[in-house]
Amino acid sequence: DFIEQGGVQPEAQVLEEKLAQTREAVQAELTAHNQKIETGKEPIRESRKAASALKDHYTELAGADVPEDFAQLCDAFYLGGTKNALLFGEALVIVNNALKPYFRNVMKQHGGMLAKGRLLGVQFAAILQDDLWLQTARHANELAQRLAAALTAMGVPLYAASPTNQVFPIFTNAQVEALRQNFSFEFIARVDENHSAIRFVTSWATRPEDVETLLEAVRSL
Repeated sequence: DFIEQGGVQPEAQVLEEKLAQTREAVQAELTAHNQKIETGKEPIRESRKAASALKDHYTELAGADVPEDFAQLCDAFYLGGTKNALLFGEALVIVNNALKPYFRNVMKQHGGMLAKGRLLGVQFAAILQDDLWLQTARHANELAQRLAAALTAMGVPLYAASPTNQVFPIFTNAQVEALRQNFSFEFIARVDENHSAIRFVTSWATRPEDVETLLEAVRSL
């Protein structure tokens, strides 16, 4: 169901958690959600529903409103650095105060303490200043939306609508092979015998002229 639906189903997830309370069942350590998955099919609202359902299940707060800030439903979340102009690393943000005491000690015990961690920290110190991380992410997202809109206007169908920096057009297999000669992208799914869905990803470094070059190549197919 997860693959077919492209996301986590709240009811199924709560049922699974209830079944896991039996003596013989293996207890899950955590449930991870991503605001976007590889096919772009898990919108934020679906992750909110799933997280809210689990929180209702554990805290008996059924019926509580889902806050707009998805992070408030998480025990912890992280910001990916390499996805947004950094050389390496992620920044973990712990929301649940119960998890904060001795967390660095636990990292040390499990071999997760990074030597020369200042090299990681200085990157996030820079990109979080003056909302630079939002600017770089917004740049990537805007170019992706520009690409998606232009492809749609050209009659190219999309495998999935994505609000992120990913675009999932569907081309004939021959067109895919033609584009592969000059562009890098990822194969996503075989739509039918003659068509395939692929994934283009824009980034902080993508230029508007790069998008236009791709669009010109599509027009010439």
